[in-house]
Amino acid sequence: MGIFGRSRNAAPGGGRATGEIGSFLSPHSPDDTARIVHAGLADQLSIESAEVTGPGLLESIYLSRFDSSGVTVVAGNSVDTYFSFAVDLTATSGGTEGRAYLDRPARSVKRWMGNTIKISSGVQMTLEGAGVRIVRWDVGF
Repeated sequence: MGIFGRSRNAAPGGGRATGEIGSFLSPHSPDDTARIVHAGLADQLSIESAEVTGPGLLESIYLSRFDSSGVTVVAGNSVDTYFSFAVDLTATSGGTEGRAYLDRPARSVKRWMGNTIKISSGVQMTLEGAGVRIVRWDVGF
């Protein structure tokens, strides 16, 4: 059924996102892994700090979640969401297991598609640079 087939339609714990684009195993704690993920996408945020905010009147790319459970980035404004990218983190005996999601198939992002590519590839490269083992990573383009 492809990357967005029925077996991959929901994120763990209630489904923040619909399209899993990757999974990884980190030797680092969930807190450290969240910081690594942030480092990989910070240059795509309207405000590069790890500050959690909400949608504003003007379009922006912002963090809506940043804690040991993961990181969520949203692009849009108070009227419309262009896309959402989430990384969910789960503590394991050897560190952290992570899964990355886009809230829609990558080909369906109508505005700021380039940002989804830069966020995804930036996170992947930063994880690899921190000694994290990528199990699977495919943005879907």
